[in-house]
Amino acid sequence: RDTAQIWLMNQAKSYGVSRFFSTAWSPPGWMKTNNSASNGGSLRTDKYQAYADYLSRYVREYKNLFGIDIGWVSPTNEPGPYFYQSTEWTSAQLNSFITSYLK
Repeated sequence: RDTAQIWLMNQAKSYGVSRFFSTAWSPPGWMKTNNSASNGGSLRTDKYQAYADYLSRYVREYKNLFGIDIGWVSPTNEPGPYFYQSTEWTSAQLNSFITSYLK
């Protein structure tokens, strides 16, 4: 599903870009309180480690499968209840997730 994204990153690599930043818009629906990737909902606290592992695997797989080095990853794009892929985060939730699980 990331064909266009991978193509674009490879084009950037051809111009000398060596590391990338990536942003997740939403955890998978099964990890969220609303059971959907869209329409807000929060990451369930019992899924914090699963989501950290999910993001870690994403970074590793891009490197292993496509030779794309993602040096930075954000667990959220626009933390709010939007109709598209989104997740509601408070600053305390995001701080806890990043410092206790993702890092």
